[in-house]
Amino acid sequence: MAIEECYTTEAFALWKKKLQIKAEEHLVNIPEDAIVQPKIDGASGLIHIDQDGNVEVYSYRISSDGKPIVHTERIFGKKIRIPGLPKEYTNTVLRGEIYAVTKDGQAVNPQTINRLLNSTPRQSRWILKNENLQPRIALFDVEQVNGAAATEPYQNRYRHLEKITDYLPNDVFNSVEKYPTKEATRLLTQIKNNQHPLTKEGIVVHFPSGPSWKIKLRPEHDVYIVDIFPGQGKYRGVAGGFLYSWEPQGTPVGRVGTGLSDELRSDMWFNKQDYIGRVARVSAQEKFPSGALRAPAFIAFHEDYPLGISEKEQ
Repeated sequence: MAIEECYTTEAFALWKKKLQIKAEEHLVNIPEDAIVQPKIDGASGLIHIDQDGNVEVYSYRISSDGKPIVHTERIFGKKIRIPGLPKEYTNTVLRGEIYAVTKDGQAVNPQTINRLLNSTPRQSRWILKNENLQPRIALFDVEQVNGAAATEPYQNRYRHLEKITDYLPNDVFNSVEKYPTKEATRLLTQIKNNQHPLTKEGIVVHFPSGPSWKIKLRPEHDVYIVDIFPGQGKYRGVAGGFLYSWEPQGTPVGRVGTGLSDELRSDMWFNKQDYIGRVARVSAQEKFPSGALRAPAFIAFHEDYPLGISEKEQ
């Protein structure tokens, strides 16, 4: 092993250890009346139930032509309606994490979710059947109930969520498990040790009011894709990776060429317009003063934000 490679490996391990300690130190600042949940490895979506009980699942993103992105048929294969739903729960908008599990109940990686949500409904259903996956939606918040914005404390919104979930198809919908503050350390340790079937990311802390906290266990950055570069060698004829910036349509500061599947490399190369402007999640050892990331690797695309908007701007 070269000296540089040895240094890089040891430095990254030490840095990662420090990051995990830092994540756990955040738990000291959590008030006793907070609610703690696992951060599901998926893509956030909006679930709208209209006045007749019809359900639609939408992406947070808007398509390049300005239209909503509807995931209902990708997940269910058809339109669905909830019979017998009480009137007070119609005209309701819920927030949930769209994910999928294998036959043994393990959540699939974020890139598989990207593939499902960016394929045609017919292709998505084929992927689910061919790979023996079950789509799920883990509900974690309420945006609107019976046409009115949900402004109550989170504990009250969660109670609404549990009641509504009882009427939804239980083979797809579930409410995200919740824990009191005193269980936060145990939950974070379980996730860090790869003992939680649905996440390796970390936890979410919901306060009675105000924004929630995401406490993640691995270093992650949101970057904007500004161009696709060609592959070399075995990747000749497809994408080698992408150039990224820290601002929409900004000046490229680096490139990402690892973590991409062969299928994604091909699609990125032949459909560049579908990827330029997207927000990508990447891991890296550090950020240099120039803005470039050290040894960046692609994790997944953000499905949670409109084109050109990142998590840090929400």
